Amino acid sequence: MIPDLVRFLEWLIMQIPKALEEYRSYYKKLKSFQDIASVLHWDSEVMMPKEGREYRSSQIADITQLTHDWSVSDEYKKKIEAAKKELVQFSQPEKVKWEREFFLLEEELSKAEKIPSEFVAEFSQTTNLAHGAWADARKNQSFAEFAPMLEKIVSLSKKQAEYLGYKNEPYDALLDGYERGAKTEDIAILFESLKAELVPIVETAPYFPSPFKYHHRWSDARNRS
Repeated sequence: MIPDLVRFLEWLIMQIPKALEEYRSYYKKLKSFQDIASVLHWDSEVMMPKEGREYRSSQIADITQLTHDWSVSDEYKKKIEAAKKELVQFSQPEKVKWEREFFLLEEELSKAEKIPSEFVAEFSQTTNLAHGAWADARKNQSFAEFAPMLEKIVSLSKKQAEYLGYKNEPYDALLDGYERGAKTEDIAILFESLKAELVPIVETAPYFPSPFKYHHRWSDARNRS
């Protein structure tokens, strides 16, 4: 059974046009390095000693800048264009799947082309260092310790919005990265509707008994049993 599966997979790989295979190979390398940056981020937030933060943030900046340069390179663009020409060989729904992939990819790359490589490195390094600064400020219960870093992040975010461009609100450019197509005015309406429902609940909450004291009594009784 296993040899048959192996032969089938080998046959399946052979059915992918060379241009698509080369595109996917480049794409996988790009995503692999982006995943490496994510692991470095995680490690710096969870395991990294305070003394290693600066060097780790520079590593993350280097990898992030490298992947950004790869994503906007002429080599990658040529591979994408060559791969798209091969789609005529596919029938539905396989062709639709590939077309959707390239549509989202080109939408992503059009944004990346607007942002300078050096800015990408600075932003990734700053946000990484900010987590350590936030952790220290939280431990010391001192917002003043984190305020300068927060101010820098806000400043860089405004700069990023200018690079990306927008019609009405600067935050529209940033919001699109989290909720595709969403606008600031739409989110404002959502928050207003939530506010109308949540504020009365918060105002009346102090007059209701805390459910946690009953939970503690139940836990104590279970432990004694």
